[in-house]
Amino acid sequence: NVVTNFDPYNPDPGLLSSSQPEQRYKMDKDIEHPYMDQYVLAFEHDLGNDFAVKAELIYRRNKNFIESVSIDGDFDKVVGVGEDGELVPLYNQNNLDDTLLITNPDGLKREYSAFILTATKRLSRRWQMLVAYARSHATGNIDNLDFSTSAVLGSNYGPSPFLDTPNSLFNGQGTLTNDFKNEVTLQGQYIIPRIEVTLSADYRYVSGSTWATQGRATEYLIDPNGSTTDPLNRAQFNQGRVRYFIEPRGSQRLDEINNLNLRAEKFFTFE
Repeated sequence: NVVTNFDPYNPDPGLLSSSQPEQRYKMDKDIEHPYMDQYVLAFEHDLGNDFAVKAELIYRRNKNFIESVSIDGDFDKVVGVGEDGELVPLYNQNNLDDTLLITNPDGLKREYSAFILTATKRLSRRWQMLVAYARSHATGNIDNLDFSTSAVLGSNYGPSPFLDTPNSLFNGQGTLTNDFKNEVTLQGQYIIPRIEVTLSADYRYVSGSTWATQGRATEYLIDPNGSTTDPLNRAQFNQGRVRYFIEPRGSQRLDEINNLNLRAEKFFTFE
């Protein structure tokens, strides 16, 4: 909704709404801008006039994520019942008219570390080449997907439903989606004499991105020690269906990616 004369630090309860009909937002007046610390240690050495090798160690840590968190939510820890019957420790929200504070929540983590080795042959004697290998690892409890607004993954660009309840933190720590464990790059170019045709090739291998099985639960056990199958021992979550990770974040990996590009070019002069 677009409203005028709106003070985000003292919002009118009737102005902004979220996924819950009675839920409202408030802005932290001391909110800070997200930032990243990065440390790079590199060694580069020339071997001859046209060949060089380089080794790099990189460590990166993101800080001050911006998310919305409940500041007056009333949550009970319960035993949720998943769609496949699995029992999961989740939270039932008693009040759906809580206020969400847009702030820099504590405890959110995203870290990246990498080792990169590169060999470069500069253009001479009609050819050039680059060979690179990267070994990296991205971990945390808030994902590194661009434009994500998932209630389980988190957001890369601002508030999302990620921390509106504590349920997204279950199995939330692990390997992030864009964790390309191994990456190989080969690039080369050769200029054929006499005909002056340039042949280029570019090959890239990269490990597949990660994923984890997600579950959904609409009910929880009224008596955690009672029957798990008796319908009378079940109640609906007040906030509706709850999504969660069945296994730790990033436990599975997609197939690797192989990409090859070939190019031939010839320049002509017209008088």
